[in-house]
Amino acid sequence: MKRLLTLSNIAVKKMIHEVVSHNEIPVFVEPGVRRHVFQALLTPDEECGGYTICALHYPGVVSEGETLEEAKEGISEAFLAMLESRVAHGESMMYSDLPVVEQEENSRVIRIVVDG
Repeated sequence: MKRLLTLSNIAVKKMIHEVVSHNEIPVFVEPGVRRHVFQALLTPDEECGGYTICALHYPGVVSEGETLEEAKEGISEAFLAMLESRVAHGESMMYSDLPVVEQEENSRVIRIVVDG
């Protein structure tokens, strides 16, 4: 008789620290590492150059940068700052079921992954 190998709940908890929800793609991370995945709206500034990134479901999480990498780094920092502030004030993370920004013709939705 063959026996199926299964992982106990403890083993699974050790392997998977957090699974992100809110209609996001699940992300599996190492124990002790907090990973957040969220959707953001990337809008290139066609007149002046550079980029603006706004978190779709987190009010006030916005970044601008001359390069795409600069803007992505900024949105990560803005997200972590929002989280830190909410925790410091004993508040839960602010999440809106509806997008808090409107998509423009030249913008596109991107996925942001933040460890922290």
